[in-house]
Amino acid sequence: MQSDRRPSKRPAWLCVLALVTGAYLLVEMGFNSRLLDVVGGGASLEQIHSIERWGRGLSGFALALFFWKSRFPDLFATFSARYLDGLGKLVAITFACMFGMYLFQEILVDVLVERSSAQERKVAQNLVLLQQALVSGASSIEGLGIEQEAFEQPDAKAFMAFFPLAGGAALGELVLDKFSADMRKEVMLKTALTKMGDANAHFDAYKKILQDGIQPGWQQYQDGNRRVWEERAKRRKVQDDAWRDYAQSIREQSRGRGNPARIPVWHRKRVVDQLRQKGIRVPDGWGGNRAQFNAAVAQKHEQEITYEFQRQLAAHDPRLRTLPPELSAQEFMRHAAVQRIILEELHYSCIRAFPPPSTAQQFLEQVFQAEARCVAKRELKLFSTLARDHDQAAKDAMKTLIVPPLALLFSLLGAFVHFFKLVCYVVRLALGEPSRHAWIDRAVLCLAPLLVMLGCATMLDNRLTRSALYTHFEERMPVILALPVRATIHGQVFGYPIFSGVREHVLRGFNFGYDQSE
Repeated sequence: MQSDRRPSKRPAWLCVLALVTGAYLLVEMGFNSRLLDVVGGGASLEQIHSIERWGRGLSGFALALFFWKSRFPDLFATFSARYLDGLGKLVAITFACMFGMYLFQEILVDVLVERSSAQERKVAQNLVLLQQALVSGASSIEGLGIEQEAFEQPDAKAFMAFFPLAGGAALGELVLDKFSADMRKEVMLKTALTKMGDANAHFDAYKKILQDGIQPGWQQYQDGNRRVWEERAKRRKVQDDAWRDYAQSIREQSRGRGNPARIPVWHRKRVVDQLRQKGIRVPDGWGGNRAQFNAAVAQKHEQEITYEFQRQLAAHDPRLRTLPPELSAQEFMRHAAVQRIILEELHYSCIRAFPPPSTAQQFLEQVFQAEARCVAKRELKLFSTLARDHDQAAKDAMKTLIVPPLALLFSLLGAFVHFFKLVCYVVRLALGEPSRHAWIDRAVLCLAPLLVMLGCATMLDNRLTRSALYTHFEERMPVILALPVRATIHGQVFGYPIFSGVREHVLRGFNFGYDQSE
């Protein structure tokens, strides 16, 4: 007898697939907003890499979702032993797609970097510096129409994300001539100061370091000095005891006939070696001179006192171990070990020493600004090496330019396509009937993202894309590139607040490996 059972109009696998796709879209939206914060904020290569790994994984999962639809009906059709086989294949496909996409994007970036010329890499370094200067407010581009405050807006962030594409096309030929060495130096200093933040906050941190770490260390140091003076007061007794032990040893070895103050020439080397084994460093050929013996004992005693002094300091803070005793308060503050502690706590990595400040103004000039000048000088020195063809730093500059727009494009592509896939799933579930024409779904997936992009690019307006300079940028780019750039800048005005809200409230502020305080 033939069964009248018909396939469900709302199959369970379609519900699960819609839920998974929706969950992916929420994560992708949160990632997209965080990515825009990173790449549109003048981030370093390390910061870009930290979030790029998440982007590669999400792109791989987006690719895997294309294969899930073909595997789900069979997977939900039976719960026999074949179910575990089907589930294993689905997991294997997912990991293969994620791993493959991760490698593909990494290889793509490496190929683009390796194919760049020395001149392109030098231009890239200039553009990276100019990009950071624009975000930090250290420089500006006449005609762009972006004030410093506007860089917090999503359209400006999107422009900075795609800045290498626009800048590389329109500014590449000019930047080497117009971006002079003095300008680079000034930009680097301003950028360093901007990244360091509020000088008053640094001074407050400095005072807290003195109060919580250095002042207790100074108190421990003074206590140690008192113990040093107490031990030194016993030195005469230590010398007398050492001489008594030495004399007793000489008498025992000579059966009571030896004179400890007059050692025969033929016995001197043996006696000197015995004393040195005990740490008493008498001179070569020493014959029993009491004054020389006392000096050697005093040296040994001083070494023991200093060792115990530094051991007790190290118990308080191992970083103070190298301090010698009997420093004044000023000498204590100027010592390399103490200043190293302060600089480490302030997270300063460039300067090695500074005059101890007593006022906020002195701190600003002698410590805060000194660190910024040191960082700028170091970066300027690094810049001079970036034009060499095989210099790793030059390649890093290229990666800093290439990775952000690629990551953003892959993120937007995955979000667009799967959004419309989710729409198809929801429509099918709502109507309770399967799609009679599969080509309609395919047409929606292909045409809808293009229509949305075209609409964002042509129907929306933006002050940034109206500027004469941006028009100049766009004229130098191919249409296939200019259209998505313009659409993204327009669309992020509406999309970024939503995406950021999803990240903050739905994903509980998850930062995708990027901590803005770093």
